[in-house]
Amino acid sequence: MISRSEIDSLLQERPIPVGKIVALLAKAARLAEPTNFDLVNEVAHMNDTFDQPLAYPAMALLPAWGVRGIDALIRMVSDRPHRANALGILGTIAMGHIPSGDDMSFLPENWNTLPKYDLPADLVQKVRYRLRAFMLEQLTDTYKKSRFLNLLSNAMYFSEKDGVAKRLNFLFDMLIDTHMVINQNILQQFSLLLDNCPDREEVLHRFLVDHPVLLDPFVGVLYTKHELGDDFITDFIIRRINNEYIVVEIERSTHKLFTKKGILTASLNTAIGQVRDFQAWLSDNIAYAQTKLPKIQRPDGLVIIGRRKDLAPEMERRLDEENFSRRGHIRIVTYDDLLEQAKTVYRNMAERPLVMKSKEQKRL
Repeated sequence: MISRSEIDSLLQERPIPVGKIVALLAKAARLAEPTNFDLVNEVAHMNDTFDQPLAYPAMALLPAWGVRGIDALIRMVSDRPHRANALGILGTIAMGHIPSGDDMSFLPENWNTLPKYDLPADLVQKVRYRLRAFMLEQLTDTYKKSRFLNLLSNAMYFSEKDGVAKRLNFLFDMLIDTHMVINQNILQQFSLLLDNCPDREEVLHRFLVDHPVLLDPFVGVLYTKHELGDDFITDFIIRRINNEYIVVEIERSTHKLFTKKGILTASLNTAIGQVRDFQAWLSDNIAYAQTKLPKIQRPDGLVIIGRRKDLAPEMERRLDEENFSRRGHIRIVTYDDLLEQAKTVYRNMAERPLVMKSKEQKRL
């Protein structure tokens, strides 16, 4: 434990021995005794220009006290003069490492040589959760939104220095999950990929991993290449935000769905059989499955194969009848269906949905 009198005594010296004080603060952080939190937090709140060389390293040491220190930093982002630095420290911790002099130019010269605190993985996850919750809260109020966006835009001026650009990208990804974004560029990339007729299923698999919203607009968790015991490996398992599950088997976009006689092709039959096997295994091993896939019960199945544009009208009707007969328990869709679904999601994001009243419908 370090004492307040030690710090006060050093603060009386001129010039202030910043290196000595920071070394003491780092020692306090290594020990992380509750009695020292208030002292380090007080130093972190110093606001005079003369004291800032001490405030910044003290801020970077607050996470040593776990959630208590993280919450103190979040409060500083909300209403304190050092808010930009506090956000930078939180972003660095959320990226999984303790701030260093390489990514924080405001830290003292002796910072990198000092032994500091450990950063457990569970704390990183808690930081991410709290930081994301804080950022989303800023978007619910006009004043908060303006201040927060101004904070980010000011940081952009220094984006080429000290790893700031990487941290900013990370923060933006926390604010807007890019894996759940649909935009014209992604739609065009997917369309172009399909038109290029990839000869390997893995190419399509990677694109869907990068953009899981193409598989399902309500995906909460996407499990890829998930093992079912020692028996099967699925292409995907989707856990939707309402905790419904869908097991997914994908085939190449160049595969046919039906023969000329309207009979299911071998490729489609094999994919349907795979999904049935997955569903049967999950039903037979439900207790074990739930340890890996929380709350899973009887998942629906999805087979993705071929292109709808390659289907003659009678074969499109044949596909619709096939899906109707299965009552959704195993649904067969083409890659064009995924693309059209994504386009609809994008339109609903970009435009306000039309709300119709009965009287208005009669006038149409």
